[in-house]
Amino acid sequence: MVKSKLLYVVAALLLMLSACSNENTEINNYRNNKMSRVLMDIPSSENIGSVKCLFFKEEGLAYAGSILPSGSELKLPLEGAGSLYLIANEGGKVDAAVGSGVSEMSWQEATIGLDETGNPLPFMLGKTSVKDDVAEYSVVMKRGVARFDVVYAFQGTQVKSLSLKGMSDKSYLIERVPLSVPSDAGKVDLKVSGESLTGADQTGVLYAYEQVNPEATVEVEMPDGKVHSAKLPGQIMRNKVYTLQIGRDGSLHSITVGDWVKEEDEILTPDRETVITVNRELSSLNDKFTVFPDNRGISLSYLPVEADIALNCGEELEYVGGGDRLVEVSQPYPNAASLAERNIFRITKKLVAPNCPSEDVKLQFKRKQLTEVYEEDCLQVVLEKNDDVVEGLLDFDNENYTCDFARYIDGNLGTYTVGEGKTLSVEVAESNPWVRVVRSSENANSYVVQAGWRPNDPEADGRVQTAKLIVSDRQGNRQEYTISRRNYGLPVVKVAGNWWCKYNLRGTANDFEDQILCSKDPVKNGNLLEYLKSCSQEELMAVMGDQYQGGNLEGLPLALSGGKFQYTGFKSSVSVNINTQAKQMAPVGYEMPSETDFRRLVASNDYKLLYEGMVYNNMMSGDNFFRIEYLHGNRAVTVDEVSYGKIGFYDFCESDYKADNNRHVVLFGWGHQWEAAAGSVSTDDFLFATNSGNSTSWMMEAWFVDMRGNWFKSSTQNNVKTRTIRCKKSPVEYIY
Repeated sequence: MVKSKLLYVVAALLLMLSACSNENTEINNYRNNKMSRVLMDIPSSENIGSVKCLFFKEEGLAYAGSILPSGSELKLPLEGAGSLYLIANEGGKVDAAVGSGVSEMSWQEATIGLDETGNPLPFMLGKTSVKDDVAEYSVVMKRGVARFDVVYAFQGTQVKSLSLKGMSDKSYLIERVPLSVPSDAGKVDLKVSGESLTGADQTGVLYAYEQVNPEATVEVEMPDGKVHSAKLPGQIMRNKVYTLQIGRDGSLHSITVGDWVKEEDEILTPDRETVITVNRELSSLNDKFTVFPDNRGISLSYLPVEADIALNCGEELEYVGGGDRLVEVSQPYPNAASLAERNIFRITKKLVAPNCPSEDVKLQFKRKQLTEVYEEDCLQVVLEKNDDVVEGLLDFDNENYTCDFARYIDGNLGTYTVGEGKTLSVEVAESNPWVRVVRSSENANSYVVQAGWRPNDPEADGRVQTAKLIVSDRQGNRQEYTISRRNYGLPVVKVAGNWWCKYNLRGTANDFEDQILCSKDPVKNGNLLEYLKSCSQEELMAVMGDQYQGGNLEGLPLALSGGKFQYTGFKSSVSVNINTQAKQMAPVGYEMPSETDFRRLVASNDYKLLYEGMVYNNMMSGDNFFRIEYLHGNRAVTVDEVSYGKIGFYDFCESDYKADNNRHVVLFGWGHQWEAAAGSVSTDDFLFATNSGNSTSWMMEAWFVDMRGNWFKSSTQNNVKTRTIRCKKSPVEYIY
């Protein structure tokens, strides 16, 4: 028995003597009469050099040594219970205090640095529990580094160098959960260049220690000096393979992460054909969008759409842009456990308005583990054109679907033709139905949209009016478009077939804000003639209006110069005939009366009106015939304490409506100025701007001095003479 024990001791000593000469971690005086067989489970692709063996028992380190294995087999003196650690290919770079009694917990803080060339050591580590009654153990050896492979999207691509920037120069020997880096670890760049990069797919181009490193990047330098960089995954883990796919220009197309479990150093090749496609099964498909046959894009209806689109990729995606004002993209399940759910994107598309062209939109995505965005990582989206057609003044955009005229407008706004199976209606307040749609008798799908006019509307003070056009189809889809205008109106009376304005224009001729509006009419329902005869001179001046010359929208107010009357702003040369500016010199929706309009009020083109009043037939025929009753009034006027003379008021009504104050038109105005010199104002005679298209204007010629009467006549007048502008309402299809 003594001889047997001695043989075991000798064998143990021989094993320890065969250890590397620089190993000085053997525990002296170790006595063991038991040798255990230890089999290392090593991938066949790995070459094993020396193996550092450490056996810990409860009281601390019991045995440590470096051994050259016989293949994958070790014979170790293990006695008692404890933990056995095997470290292969560590190159003597393990930083740890190893001595008799060192605790296992203390040793687990051991770290490993770089080799003499500045690169991580491709070490392997295994651990097993030792029991007193077990003579054979199997230890799985796990790689302690990550491997970086290179593949090329286009074979033959030449790369000058490849670098892993800002990598940790140290790692814990024992894997930490969660992953962590030694506190004293520094940063290094790991680089390969020149002939080491063959231009063909390669395994094990670089190795790196495990690390948490959100700042780490990969950098590719091309022969022309251009450098492309991309972020590495925030965690680099041991025993993983990171495959870098490099494009033709040196840009990084993808980083594929896989388990390093293959026995041979095979390339974990990413699918070079992998493109973003629609996963029909996981997508919330509906009748408002169509997936392309190749699943590379979708076509969206012009109607509003909200749908969850699942994308196939194999890597987590994030949306980076490309949608326009119509398309929004969000991620409904960003924290989902599965990749498939995280790659579901909610596409919300607004309504495409009529007449807006079809658009192609490219939704751009980015693979999260990359820093660069690649053009091919996209989803094509076709926005279908609205099959409705709008013509005329109506114009709806894709922003707010509103046609805001921002001014007063009436009449036909345009034609709205709906697609097959749809109808058009209007939503507007019952109390203010200022818009209507009239179905075409020629095309059942076409509607004329009309803005109306309300005579003497008390709300026509500039406030905004709105209405909604509603397009409906058989499926219950609804399109809404808003029309708005500013509602303005001048006080009017209806006489002899026209809606005459009650007052003369003043200020800027085409500006409603300068005029007397319906809401500010001083004589809403009263007798205007009596008001003019009896009101204060200040009130009279407010309704008299201004004088105008052709080509000038601004009124010429009456003023005194050296005790003589003139109109401020009068021009001695006027090239534009005011009678050719029937609508330009009036607010929108109003115009100068024609020669015929004035003629309807009297019995000839040169008609004497008596001071005491009179009743007569206007001697016209057909629709122009009216029986007219005429009333007269006048008063003396003083301006700035200077006598202006008498002003006449000429009241015309249809005989049948004499009792209705709203059926009387009263003509009046300041006398006209014929030349620039002060005092060149004919106070008795005023000229009306007349829609004649020539020099013919209607004129009231009064003879107050000798009381001979008043002649209302049509005569030729030059352009220089000032005119009073009394408007009428332009014809409108819709009065509400």
